[in-house]
Amino acid sequence: MVVTVPVAVPKRSLKKGEILTASGLHWQNLPAETVGPRILSDPQDMISLMTTRPLREGVAMRENDLAEPVLITRNKQVTVVLTIPGMTLTVRGKALEEGARDATIRVESTASRKTILATVVDENTVRVSLATLVAAAE
Repeated sequence: MVVTVPVAVPKRSLKKGEILTASGLHWQNLPAETVGPRILSDPQDMISLMTTRPLREGVAMRENDLAEPVLITRNKQVTVVLTIPGMTLTVRGKALEEGARDATIRVESTASRKTILATVVDENTVRVSLATLVAAAE
């Protein structure tokens, strides 16, 4: 008798860069010996992630098959935000590299042309800390 394990798999083949949705997954029983520790089985660990390579329909996905989607692309105009108690400052900048949510990327300030490190917040915004700005000024 073959022991099987239910695993969420793609309902159809996916191209690199596609975003997984709940409706794009279904449960499939796979032989337990083929489901290793790096195989993702919980749909909540997959939904809203981007494929890092083409994936076949009905084939289990590994951790490295998915990643956070890129929110900011290289050369995109972004809003740089610095928040300190009682004040929020913003300036325009240009992303010098791409980044997913919470990734640290290099951004060039449009006003000063200085390069700073900032954290991706969303598709239009990056956040800097006061310590980062002080270090960049030196």
